Amino acid sequence: MADRSPVRVVLDAGLRLSLDSRLVKTAREMPLWIMTRSPTAANRVHALTAKGAEILQVPAHNGTLDLVAALKLLAARGITRLMVEAGPSVAAAFLNADLVDEAVLFSAPHAIGADGIDALEGLPLEALTRSPHLALINTEQAGADKVELFRRR
Repeated sequence: MADRSPVRVVLDAGLRLSLDSRLVKTAREMPLWIMTRSPTAANRVHALTAKGAEILQVPAHNGTLDLVAALKLLAARGITRLMVEAGPSVAAAFLNADLVDEAVLFSAPHAIGADGIDALEGLPLEALTRSPHLALINTEQAGADKVELFRRR
């Protein structure tokens, strides 16, 4: 099943991924593709490739990677399904670019409060939960948490 194992893809416009990260340390055992803008610092490219990572250059706009170009490059390399585990910036970027086919939202019964981090940078959560492109398909409980599944209409 090695040929069917997941490829780990990191969006890293500035090639800031630490050489000491577990992702990089295990790049020889499990493929690691790092998507970055071009041109990039040759010394960082060399250091990461020496550890087994593969560097893929994609266009950037205003310092952020062109997600459509990144997805086209992945498709050209045979990637037909992509699970995005993202922080608020990348999650919002995928949603803004209308590149979300399915989303899973986990909600705790108590709000974190003002110290919490927004799920979608610069967007209210309603950009996902009330998106005209996504429909709520299923809701279930996972312990005290609520899990909601949204799919493209």
